[in-house]
Amino acid sequence: MNQTAMAADALELDYSIEFELFDVLNKLIEHTQPTDYTGSRPPQRSYEDEISGLDLFAFVVEIERFSQPVYYKFSISQDAFWLVSLHENREYK
Repeated sequence: MNQTAMAADALELDYSIEFELFDVLNKLIEHTQPTDYTGSRPPQRSYEDEISGLDLFAFVVEIERFSQPVYYKFSISQDAFWLVSLHENREYK
């Protein structure tokens, strides 16, 4: 995954990847509804080496931690949750 982009997005959202990422993800997942899905149908497939061929799921969700809606995209393999993107919903601006 693109760690530089993830770090830049974390700075933009003003959260610590090291100390807050799991709490942020937990809140996002808790508040995500099927109607929050913004990905394509059927889902796009990843071309990243680590998750090549896996479905990508994208959502826009509002949680109290952030002042604007947040876009996040992930993939799930048999044994892992792969966060691909987490940033402000850029369509919101």
